[in-house]
Amino acid sequence: MICFISINCCARFVNKPMNSFRYSIQKFIVCALLLDAFVSHGQSVTAIAAGYDHTLFVRSDGSLWSAGINVYGQLGDGTYDDTNLPEMIVPGNVTKVAAGNNFSLFLENNGSLWGMGWNSNGELGDGSNNNTNRPEMIVASNVVAIAAGYEHSLFIKRDGSLWAMGRNSFGQLGDGTGNSTNRPEMIVATNVIAVAAGQAYSLFLTTDGQVWGMGAGNDGELCDGSYNSYSSPIYITNGVKAIATGWYHTLLLMTNGSLWAAGNDGYGQLGNGEFSSPSISTPIEMVKSNVISIAAGDLDSFFIMNDGSLWAVGQNDVGQLGDGYTDPNYPNAGTNQLQKILNGGVVAVSGGNDHTVFIKNDGSLWGTGVNYGLQPTDGDFYDYSDVPVPIVTVPPAFNKVWLNSISSGQAVLTFAGNARRTYALDRSFGIALPAWIPQTTNNTDASGLLVFTNSFSSKSNYFWRVRSVP
Repeated sequence: MICFISINCCARFVNKPMNSFRYSIQKFIVCALLLDAFVSHGQSVTAIAAGYDHTLFVRSDGSLWSAGINVYGQLGDGTYDDTNLPEMIVPGNVTKVAAGNNFSLFLENNGSLWGMGWNSNGELGDGSNNNTNRPEMIVASNVVAIAAGYEHSLFIKRDGSLWAMGRNSFGQLGDGTGNSTNRPEMIVATNVIAVAAGQAYSLFLTTDGQVWGMGAGNDGELCDGSYNSYSSPIYITNGVKAIATGWYHTLLLMTNGSLWAAGNDGYGQLGNGEFSSPSISTPIEMVKSNVISIAAGDLDSFFIMNDGSLWAVGQNDVGQLGDGYTDPNYPNAGTNQLQKILNGGVVAVSGGNDHTVFIKNDGSLWGTGVNYGLQPTDGDFYDYSDVPVPIVTVPPAFNKVWLNSISSGQAVLTFAGNARRTYALDRSFGIALPAWIPQTTNNTDASGLLVFTNSFSSKSNYFWRVRSVP
């Protein structure tokens, strides 16, 4: 966070905005391998995707950030090095993200589709089967929605057409064959508005609320009352508002706000109070009303109610539900009872293989689950948090910086900042910025109170700034 203050002998100050920002690191777990928390300084998080051991997020300036395991280049930073520090991959224009099994997709505001990472089955759709550690443009324009599965990808164009690429051994591409493809192939010509990709199956939603599916149905994840697999789309049901897919289970949010689920229930992810075997192939009601948003992790389920509360159920062996309770020896290492994680303020959630991220209504990003030991302080690949912790926090408003007193060239500046953080106070020459001169550095205490005591010139028209220190 950077705040500007104009100081003269009358102790007058003026806040000045600044487009750039700096972030500092604070020891917390979480992100995908969970990230060490950092302050976003004015740029809230607008889109998220939790993948297989990696996380993507977009900030309000359109920048794309990533962190996590990077063995196949899925972070898109030009390396194959893992990182628990969020890195900016694209500086602007990104609107949506999707994270699959070791690969990533994102959309820019001109409708172009980009990808990076694992590509052995053609899931990036670039005409090759080569992995890439930098973003590569797949489609130049007109893409409006994306989904990343285990080894296949789906996207929707502006005209409502549905396209697919990648592995197709179970018919998950829906083209009537079992042949994989490394180039996008049109599956449906029009009227598709939403898409979801599971482990080896796919669902899509049409403008009239119909849900269709294709691919593996061995666990009943296609919701058609059978355990059959299909290589072409089959009709499932109607009256649906949103869809979400895990590895082997499906969530359906109906237009009346009720939530239904089908598929594998070995970890209780269907929320019916059981660990069902065999799996359930006909959707059962999980919640009767007031659900507004849904997401599925690999073996767990999440939903947001109309009061902003976040709920979860399913696998919880490493804290991915965030309910404060983790026991790998618990039956099936999960819970079959719906758990309220937060009472309110949640606007979006995304589940990965064993971590979860969500956005609050202040634009902050939070997470829970496994860390994979990428914290430099411990190196333990099994660190995790079983309660939500911050990844990106939104700083206090500029008006929380003020000059308390000035006398004989001395001033005390009190700043109510984030607890246990480090801030610096710098001085500039005159009104023209910057030419900053570092003055002093202070740490906040546990309550978040920061007090600067410094020598100030009585000369007017100096500008001062408070900034966080990396």
